[in-house]
Amino acid sequence: MKTIDVAAGVVRDPAGRVLLCMRKGALQGLWEFPGGKREPGESLAECLKRELMEELSLRVEPKAKRMRVTVERDDATLQIIFMEASLLGGGEMRLSVHAGAAWVEPERLADYPLCPADRAFAESSLCGPKSLAQALDVPRGVLCAVGGGGKTSLLDRLTQELQLRGRVLRLTTTHMFPPAHTRLLSTPTPAQLERAFEEQAAVCVGEPCGEGKLGPPDCALEPLEALADYTLIEADGSRQHPVKAAAAHEPALPGNADLVVAVAGVKALGRPICEAAHRPQLYAQLLGKPLKALVTAQDMALVVENEQAGQRKNVRSRFAVVLNQCDGEAQRHEAMAVAQCLQSDCWLTALEACPDYLECGGRRC
Repeated sequence: MKTIDVAAGVVRDPAGRVLLCMRKGALQGLWEFPGGKREPGESLAECLKRELMEELSLRVEPKAKRMRVTVERDDATLQIIFMEASLLGGGEMRLSVHAGAAWVEPERLADYPLCPADRAFAESSLCGPKSLAQALDVPRGVLCAVGGGGKTSLLDRLTQELQLRGRVLRLTTTHMFPPAHTRLLSTPTPAQLERAFEEQAAVCVGEPCGEGKLGPPDCALEPLEALADYTLIEADGSRQHPVKAAAAHEPALPGNADLVVAVAGVKALGRPICEAAHRPQLYAQLLGKPLKALVTAQDMALVVENEQAGQRKNVRSRFAVVLNQCDGEAQRHEAMAVAQCLQSDCWLTALEACPDYLECGGRRC
């Protein structure tokens, strides 16, 4: 079966509204993000510029790719790639193939009957999930955080959200600082943990190991995990660096992980490897670059998904990426450049500077 690439534009006006168009013919009456099929020899950006000029007489400048949605038809597989696009001046919109058009506030997209693929994109990327746990589709079971640039902040946020759903157990297989506002037990029996859960929905278990940090408890983890709905494990260390490469013994993933989330801090971008990375020699060796080379978007994506010495090392479960430290517009634009290079589900956050910020960098569905 043949595969057809389709470019769809997320075009915004100066007020931040996005452009929707009403279909004629197939799926008549439903609304979509404008675009069309890529022709042979065209790039996705060239395709989007041509389609919007032909169909709407609009000049646009494509920017970051946001999400890919796969649609299976009887005769072909459609790969719809949604792309941000800047609206350029100098022309009035004229409809040639659509029944109507509207500029819509992102929070009102749910009011429009969207085509299925467009609805999937809008709900995931523009309307946005209500929580990070929802965005990551955190399952009941074991979640492990690896990488650098905000693992503890990520698990703190997930703890806040998930304790509204059930019991949350915080652990480490390496070392971590005790989470704030969470009851701490060193090496409890299952009965002791059960009593703690009766008093508080989130409990941290770990042995003090110096410098104010905790190590793994000196007991079997499975009986403790069986008492929790969600077990959140810090399974990697980065010494406060935004990115890292993995040594031979890293990451310390348990065999029962249901989801592994790789965290990377975009503040590493544009900085020398020797300053930005934990285990910089390994990081540079993995990229084939000198230690003083500056970390690029492609570098960050390559290491995050590398299965030999990156954050995907030893991962046998579902895998997702969180690009953290998107503290301003410039950092968010840089993070989107990283997201374009990834093959994994990716979310953008600013867990300390702007806790409410959450944006989809790409869903590979």
